[in-house]
Amino acid sequence: MEPTPENPAPRNEVNDDADDWRVSKKKVKRGLDWLVGVVVLVLVAIIFQPMVCAIPPERLAGSALIAELSSVKMAIDEQLKVNPQTGIDASAADLIPDEISAKYKEHSVRISYKAVARDGAITVFSPELGTLFLLRPRVEEGEVKWSCSGSSIHGERVLPLPCREPLPGNERPPE
Repeated sequence: MEPTPENPAPRNEVNDDADDWRVSKKKVKRGLDWLVGVVVLVLVAIIFQPMVCAIPPERLAGSALIAELSSVKMAIDEQLKVNPQTGIDASAADLIPDEISAKYKEHSVRISYKAVARDGAITVFSPELGTLFLLRPRVEEGEVKWSCSGSSIHGERVLPLPCREPLPGNERPPE
């Protein structure tokens, strides 16, 4: 039997989409819904991407500098655990590298001043970063704990988070 306007052909997978305009309208709506979802995700990514990637290069290089000091910190840890009253051998400053592998403005980060005090405090200054770091050990129950203070000509935002404690004598007034 031939299909006529009064007696349409039975629906099946072959002619379902071609004969019924409502099905294609549903597909268009589904496609538009999908497109709107993609656009929303792209906008969210565009808005939040700068927040994720807004870490200043000075902070990254400063964090790498602190990480490079781990061998010095370990040497001081050993000396402090054995006898915290005798003080630290000054040759520990020789373990501090003159440059670190971190790149800042396409150059290695130099360390122009480095010192280890008798109490084990490590002081380093990097002219490229314009940052001075002071790492201080303290012995608590046989374990050495480290604190970090820093000061930068670029402001506090470039200091690694653990080093935002002000340097001794530069304490912030209470708010």
